Amino acid sequence: MEATKPTRSEVIFAAEMTLRMLKEQEVESPDVKQSFDEVIGHIKHIIRPKYEEK
Repeated sequence: MEATKPTRSEVIFAAEMTLRMLKEQEVESPDVKQSFDEVIGHIKHIIRPKYEEK
């Protein structure tokens, strides 16, 4: 059986979920958590909508 290549939307979603998991499990500093929140927000509101339709 041949594996299929993930879509950009799937890759972006996986990246967002990975960052959320890392933030919750690995990060203790409030400043670093804020940075993770900013990156996650950028992915969620700017990047993901660009590729959801494709």
